[in-house]
Amino acid sequence: MDFGDILTQWETDRQSEGAACDEGRSSYEQQQGFRPTAKQLKKMRPQRTLDLHGCTVAEAQELVPDFLRAASKDRLSKVLIIHGKGYHSKEGRAVLPEAVHACLDRSPHAGARGVPERALGGTGAVWVAVK
Repeated sequence: MDFGDILTQWETDRQSEGAACDEGRSSYEQQQGFRPTAKQLKKMRPQRTLDLHGCTVAEAQELVPDFLRAASKDRLSKVLIIHGKGYHSKEGRAVLPEAVHACLDRSPHAGARGVPERALGGTGAVWVAVK
């Protein structure tokens, strides 16, 4: 086996692990149920994103719980939900942020949450710690 074969095998292994692991976390830590501290959680990048732009409230109420359930099943620690700021709402006010936060309040898979940095959506999104 030459170096090219070894590199190809390594990249294949990393890609298959990447679906279940976030950057910087080993597959062993992932399997052991590693959970970051509150400080680490705030600094870490979201491992998965749900973009609700263009969705209705009814669609968001279905998508958010399913998204959180899947994130919990995949043992993710932090996710991002983009709900937008409501600039294009027909009613003239943002309705998705309220609906998303109501879903998070009801979800057994949602933990701490906060406003992400501006580059990740700022007040038009919310990061969520996954239980």
